[in-house]
Amino acid sequence: MICRRFLLLLASLVVLVPAGCSPYSKVVERKPVTPPGTSADSVPASAGYYIAAGNREMEKRPLAAMGSFLAAADASAARLRTSPKDAVALADYNFALSQMFTVIRSGKVNAWEKPINVPGPGGDYLLTARIDPTNPERHPALYDYIPAANLDIGGSYMTVRTLKAGMGAPLVAVRREPRTDARERFALPRAYYGLTAVAHFTGRRCVMSWEDPLATEVVRMGSRTFPLAADFSAPLALLLSDAQPRKLEILNLLRPGEPAESARIVRLQPFDPDKTTVMVVHGLVDSPATWVPMLNELRGDPFVRKNFQFWFYEYPSGYPYPYSAAIMRRELDAALETFPQRKPMIFIGHSMGGLISRLMITDSGDSIWQSLFHKSPEKTSLPPASKKMQKESLIFAARPEVGGVVFIASPHRGSNIASGWVGRLGSKLIRAPQTLLKVGVDSLQFMVSNTDARAAKRAPTSVDTLDPTNPFVKAINEVPLKSGVPYYSIIGDRGKGDTPNSSDGVVPYWSSHLDGAVSEKIVPSDHSAHQNPEAIA
Repeated sequence: MICRRFLLLLASLVVLVPAGCSPYSKVVERKPVTPPGTSADSVPASAGYYIAAGNREMEKRPLAAMGSFLAAADASAARLRTSPKDAVALADYNFALSQMFTVIRSGKVNAWEKPINVPGPGGDYLLTARIDPTNPERHPALYDYIPAANLDIGGSYMTVRTLKAGMGAPLVAVRREPRTDARERFALPRAYYGLTAVAHFTGRRCVMSWEDPLATEVVRMGSRTFPLAADFSAPLALLLSDAQPRKLEILNLLRPGEPAESARIVRLQPFDPDKTTVMVVHGLVDSPATWVPMLNELRGDPFVRKNFQFWFYEYPSGYPYPYSAAIMRRELDAALETFPQRKPMIFIGHSMGGLISRLMITDSGDSIWQSLFHKSPEKTSLPPASKKMQKESLIFAARPEVGGVVFIASPHRGSNIASGWVGRLGSKLIRAPQTLLKVGVDSLQFMVSNTDARAAKRAPTSVDTLDPTNPFVKAINEVPLKSGVPYYSIIGDRGKGDTPNSSDGVVPYWSSHLDGAVSEKIVPSDHSAHQNPEAIA
């Protein structure tokens, strides 16, 4: 019985959300390799000479190796101040810094708690960190630093490595201990953040700074200005590899936990009030990991880096989506109190995430309530807890902070898969959380298809609210979107070029299309249109 149930579950999920079997991200840390262009000469007091010495000393004498790499970076920086186009000097500088961080990590050197003396050729270097006293969360001693050059990256979500040439050693900063205030600050408990190390020399004093390539495009070396080097892919790849979100995606569909524990808004970068916030919302049997291919490429665009910052709404996809939207509104209230927005936000929603995003630009009044219960909320007899949740899910106003929405493969009018045997099976296998069970089945029947009498014996699920015959789906499509808020559609046709008779394999064109869209882009993609290169472009 268990095997049969498992096989049926797999069959339903494969049809509902096609996915490959390869890992999203695979990261292998390798020994550093001297890159092409780095000098390897044996002339004493040259950068190449010091790099060779540091390489020999790395395993047995870490402090001596650090001193040699500092000397190489110092010599290279001196050459760059007089010859800023010297490509070899720049390669030497970057490689020497990357090697120094490799030694600090492998040798477990406590380099950033306080200034330390590092023995080097010609005398000690005083190595110190540039610290921002106003932001204790960014103290460098809280993090381990992994040189991005030492990471080989692969996986189904990491097919492109997004790099920026310039000065500095790209690193992945990994927080050693989880943040205790992560939820209150809408942050990940353990950060995986891309930074670029830059060493500033004054005599035998070296001040190390960590520059944010999402906030800084150039770095100064004396009177010269250089582009800041960056590896935008390495932190995303390492985060995915360590988190292994695929294991949680099916679980979050079948066993959605309580919203207080499992639904949240997350930032992946420090908040900048001068940038437009882009909120991305995933779909069924998915997680924020699904946006990595898009984010990986968008971060390579200097216009995007300068003007936009990305937030994620993470939620268990087993919830009925009107309920997920109600939770999102509560999360938004809290997030915007902590991080007030100066500019209108942009929402991008894939699949069911587009339906949640749509409710953010919809004024429902009590029209949906009336169409489902055939009486006003005041005259509808429900237990207090049930009525409260129903009102949050059915009566809502457009969010004033949202200035535009991009819908990608969104089933606005439902999908026939949800109303067929696959959808019914998938819905039966989803176990509703206690929050929904306590509300009572009778008060939730507005979310259940009129054609499936068996569904009336259980609480509804996300699959129920993707059924074209679902009463809520019908009612919401009678409510216009807020006037003056632009919205855009990206729709897959599997490369068949048969629109308007097309489908992405899960959602047909007749369901994804919205009149009034500023633009509608058809891309040669299956349901994962948000990962299609044309859609990203």
